[in-house]
Amino acid sequence: MMSSSVVLTQVDLPVNPSRPRNFTIILGSNNQVSQGETTPPHRASRAVGTCSPIGRKIANPISLEKDLTDSAILLSKTIPRWFENVQNYDGGIPSDAQGSPNCGWVTAGAIWATASVSQTSPEWLDRALAWLLANTNPDGGIPIYSRGSDSLTDATAHALLALQLLGGHYDASAALSQSLVATQKHDGPWSWRATDATPSTCSTVFAVLALAVRSTVDATLDAKGEKAAQWLRSIQHPDGSVPLTTGAIGTPASTGLALIVYKLLGADQARAAARDHLLQTRAKRAWPIVIERPSGHTILRNSNAYALLGLLYDADEPSRPRICSSLRRYFESVQAASVGLEAAPGTRTWPTRDLLLVAAMSLANQDRLL
Repeated sequence: MMSSSVVLTQVDLPVNPSRPRNFTIILGSNNQVSQGETTPPHRASRAVGTCSPIGRKIANPISLEKDLTDSAILLSKTIPRWFENVQNYDGGIPSDAQGSPNCGWVTAGAIWATASVSQTSPEWLDRALAWLLANTNPDGGIPIYSRGSDSLTDATAHALLALQLLGGHYDASAALSQSLVATQKHDGPWSWRATDATPSTCSTVFAVLALAVRSTVDATLDAKGEKAAQWLRSIQHPDGSVPLTTGAIGTPASTGLALIVYKLLGADQARAAARDHLLQTRAKRAWPIVIERPSGHTILRNSNAYALLGLLYDADEPSRPRICSSLRRYFESVQAASVGLEAAPGTRTWPTRDLLLVAAMSLANQDRLL
C-alpha cells in the first residue's frame, strides 16, 4: 500500500568537535522539527530571481501534496545544518562525512544545493566558498579533492551554478566559465575529466546548465550549449532513454539530467520521449542507482535524484500523480544510511547534496525560496 505521508524517524547528527552541536531531527506526521539548536547566524539577504537549482523558473509548476512540500521545506533547513556539522576545520566539505579529506566536487555541490534553497548565506557556506576558490586549479577548474588534483567538469559546473545563484564573484565566475569552454570537446560534449577521452552525459548536462545561466552576461556561450544539446539528442535511444556515454545502454540517471537540457533548450521531441521513458520505467516508484566508470574511477549516479530533477523541471498535470508518488518514495529513503541524514559511519555527502537539490526543485514548483 502506498504511504499517504512522508514520515522520517529520529536522527542524531554527529558532533563536530570544532562546533559542538546537539541536533535531534524528528519529522513525524506533523512535519515539525521537535528539538534542535537555533538557526546559525546568517549574513545579509541576497537577491535571487528563482529558487530553481538551475537558475530558471519552472514554466508549468505543479501543485505538490502538502506532506511533500513540508518535507522539502524541512530538508532544505536540516541538510545545510548537516553540511555545517561535518565541515572540516579549513572550510572544505568532506566526501565521506566528518573526518574524511576535503572534496572539491562535494564542496562545490554542497554550496550549489544550499544556495538553491536559501536567500541568505550562512557563515559555514562563506567558509566553504573561500576554501573552494582558494583551491581552484591553475586551469580554472575545480579539483576532485584539492588544488593540484584533477579538475572535474561536474565540480567546475556546480561551482559556477553556485556563484550565479549567490551573486558577485565576477572574476571567479568568468574563470570557471572559461575553464568549461576550454574543455568542451569538438563535437559538443564534456568528459568527467578534461583528460578523459570518453564523453559523459551527466557531466555534459551540468556544464550546459552552468553555461546557460552564465550566458546572461556572455551571449557567446549559447552556441556552446546548443552544440552540446545536439550531441545529447544524437545519443538518445529510440525508447527515449539516454546513455551515460556514447554507445552505452540508457540509464534513468542520465535520462533525467538530459531531460532538463531538452526542456531548457526547447528540444520538444527528445524531451517528451525522455519524460515518457522515465515515467514508464519506475520500479516500485523508484529507479536504481547506476555506476559510471570514467578512466576506472567509480562514480555512483543517483537515479532517483536525477530522474526526479528532470521530471520536476518538466512536470505537467497528467504526470503529477506519478511524480508525487516517486518523490514520496525518495523522501522516505532518507532513513537509509546511504543518504546522509542518518549519519551512520561511512556516510557519503554526495547523496545528501542530491537530496537537497531535489528538495530545491520541489520548492521551485511551489515558487518558494526560504
